[in-house]
Amino acid sequence: MRNSMATLLTYFADRVVTLKSKNKDLERQNEALRESNISLKKKIFKNEVRRRQENERLLNIRNIVKRGNGNSLIAAKLDFTPRKTSELAVRKGELLCVEKSGGDRNSDLWLVRNCLNEYGFVPRSHLLHSFF
Repeated sequence: MRNSMATLLTYFADRVVTLKSKNKDLERQNEALRESNISLKKKIFKNEVRRRQENERLLNIRNIVKRGNGNSLIAAKLDFTPRKTSELAVRKGELLCVEKSGGDRNSDLWLVRNCLNEYGFVPRSHLLHSFF
């Protein structure tokens, strides 16, 4: 009877060690899942920020087109920092509405309007061809 009791105690002791080991493995897996969940939440947040920025950009494009009055829609090829108050600061890729191109397509400064309805002159060399 002692022998069978000792065997039973040994069995349960081994079983407890095995369960503790499995418990530690499960804790490690849970921690890894928590970390990946945090990583996924960060990615979701970044994607949401990008989506909102893109929606804002599209809304700005709609505003330009809505106020276009048949004028050409162009994009800035390069960033431009104004040196005079009559010039307009533009960023590369920004959509602009041409209000006046100086009479011919070869004039140096074009009068443009941005999505915020701000007017100013921008060098023609900083602008891409017309979209519409």
